[in-house]
Amino acid sequence: MDPQKPQEPTTLPGTQQTPTAPMSSQTETQPGFQQPIVENTTQSFPESVPEPPAEGKTSLSSSETSGPPNKSNWLLIFVVILFVLALVGMAYFTLQNLQLRKKVLRLESRTAPTPILTEIPTPTPITDPTANWASYINNFEDYSIKYPETWFINPASAEGNGTDLSDVDLKIPQNLPKPDNTDHIRVNIIAFNAPNVISLEEWLKVNDKGKVYSESSVNLGGTNALVREESNSDFLQLGEISKAQAIYLIHQNKVYRIMTFPPDSKHKSVFDQILSTFKFLE
Repeated sequence: MDPQKPQEPTTLPGTQQTPTAPMSSQTETQPGFQQPIVENTTQSFPESVPEPPAEGKTSLSSSETSGPPNKSNWLLIFVVILFVLALVGMAYFTLQNLQLRKKVLRLESRTAPTPILTEIPTPTPITDPTANWASYINNFEDYSIKYPETWFINPASAEGNGTDLSDVDLKIPQNLPKPDNTDHIRVNIIAFNAPNVISLEEWLKVNDKGKVYSESSVNLGGTNALVREESNSDFLQLGEISKAQAIYLIHQNKVYRIMTFPPDSKHKSVFDQILSTFKFLE
C-alpha cells in the first residue's frame, strides 16, 4: 500500500490560508512515529457578507439618485431671501429715523427761546358804585331812582309837581346855583299826563317851545327815549335857561321828562349813574 500523500489544504474563495506551525523537535526525533497530517480547517470569513441584490432591483449610487433641485425649493429660498432683505431694510430705515429725530431735538433745544413767565393779573371784581346810594320811590308818577347819600332831594308833594335832585340843598334859596354854574348840578324829574299821545315828536311840537341844539336816542328803564340838548323856559319857573339836557319818554299815557343843567357840569358822570338806576314801578 502506497503511502498516502498528504492532502493540500483547500482554500475557499475569499479566504486566506493560515500557515501550519512546525512540529517541535521532540516529535520529529521519535523513531517509528509518523507525523499525522492535520488539515488546517480554520477559515477566515469577512465580518459581513454583502447580501446580493434582489432580483429585478439594482443598487443605485447617491450620485445617480440625487437629481436637480425641485422648483418649489427654489421658490422657498427666494422668499426667505426677500424676507431677510425686508427685515434689514426696515431696521436700517428705523435707525436712520431715530438718528434724524435726535438731531432735530438737539436743534430745537438749542434754538427754542426761554419761556417767559407772565403773571396773569387777578381780575378786579366789578362793584356797583350805586350799591350804597339812597333810593327814592315816586308813587304819584310810578318810578324809582337812586342818588348819592350826600345829595339833596325835594320830592314831589303831588302828581305833576316834579321832583328835584341836587348836590346842594334846594330848600335854602341862597344855595340855589345859577343855571350856568358848572360846579353844581340840578336834576328835575316830572311826568305829564298824555292820555291821547301818539308820539313824542307830536307831543313836543305842542308842549316844548325851547330851542333844540342836538338830538339822539337812548334806552332808559327798558323804554326808548329821546335825548335833546335844548333851552327851556319853564324849568322850575327860573326863566329861560341858556342850555340844558332833557330826556323824554312815554310810559302808560304819561310823558316823562328828566332834565339837568348845566349839561357840562363836573357832576355829569354822577347824573349818568343816576339815570342808570331809573326804573318804572311794576
